[in-house]
Amino acid sequence: MGKSSAEGNQRANGRRAEGCDPAGALSRRSVLSAGGVLAATYMVTGSPVPAFASPPAGAIAANDPQPITVAIRAIERKVFGSDFSTAVSHSDVLAFSVSGDATYLDRAQVSILFDPAASTWNGAPATLYLQTRMQVADVALAQVGPLQEITFSLPSFEHDAGLATLEISIPLRFIAEYPNDAVENIAPTQVTVSPRNLPLSPVRAAAASPQVLGNGLAWGVSVVAAWTTLGQVSSAQGSTYAYPSFIRLTPSGPGAIPTGTSLGLRWDPFVLDDLVVASATFDDDGTALAVRTVLTEAGSLECHLDGAIAPSRTASLTLQASPRSRPRIGDSVTYARVDLVSPAAFASMQRRTGLEEAVSVTSSGTPRFSSAASGKN
Repeated sequence: MGKSSAEGNQRANGRRAEGCDPAGALSRRSVLSAGGVLAATYMVTGSPVPAFASPPAGAIAANDPQPITVAIRAIERKVFGSDFSTAVSHSDVLAFSVSGDATYLDRAQVSILFDPAASTWNGAPATLYLQTRMQVADVALAQVGPLQEITFSLPSFEHDAGLATLEISIPLRFIAEYPNDAVENIAPTQVTVSPRNLPLSPVRAAAASPQVLGNGLAWGVSVVAAWTTLGQVSSAQGSTYAYPSFIRLTPSGPGAIPTGTSLGLRWDPFVLDDLVVASATFDDDGTALAVRTVLTEAGSLECHLDGAIAPSRTASLTLQASPRSRPRIGDSVTYARVDLVSPAAFASMQRRTGLEEAVSVTSSGTPRFSSAASGKN
């Protein structure tokens, strides 16, 4: 989309982010550290696609400033086709960097074209970082066919010289999450930087195209636990410790929770000697749910499902604890928790409900025990 068209859209359809607090935007440190952390889970990806047009002969001499480059920072997310039979990747663009001579970066126009089926503008301005300096840029939102576009301008570099690199966090929020994770043919996000009044053509970088991750029938599960509290588990008056005494598994569908799915239970062995599964049943008729448990080490139990749970059914497990006669909590304590572990053969088709774990904390986020100096998960 040309610059004049983008400016026209800004005037006709733009919505200014005036008054927005930039504190909600990602900092440069958080953008970079998030990419590092998520690389292990989602794989940080970026596919710069420079699109330079040949300038007129003699327009840029050998000693003239070098063209700009754009690099995208994104994480891979998983979405599904409309019938949940295919899982595909989607590169969720969080930020990008633009580098080049200040002559070209000066007040350049930025366009971010994205698919509204996967992302939405969060109402905030774009946040720009140049070394130790930070500033925000108001954005305008426009509809471009089935896609949407936000545009803004880079700051003035008229008093700067030499090479410069800007880190820019993008004010978009990913929305194709459970239960809205069935999205067909998402268009990759595209970033375009257009220099002003110079013979250099716009520079574009596109996120990676979707890749098929798996085929079959999508499935998922929500894990909900009820907690029982033990009192006076240390010398501190009023000290308590909570452990899961009841677990309910609710399928999210459309496929069944597969055989081989397991629950990992952890607790502090200095508080509980043991935690065992007393019963496992289907909720609708009380029939037994086939499970197999393995104590892997002190304070750690694996509970494997030896049968599937149909999407129309729920199942519950009751747990029985054996508290130590003299529980001891020192400077740290292991919070009791439950974690879902999907079988490798079905992992690619698992929907992420956000309830794949249960931890012994209250609704306010504080631990379900008191008088402990610190905790470790």
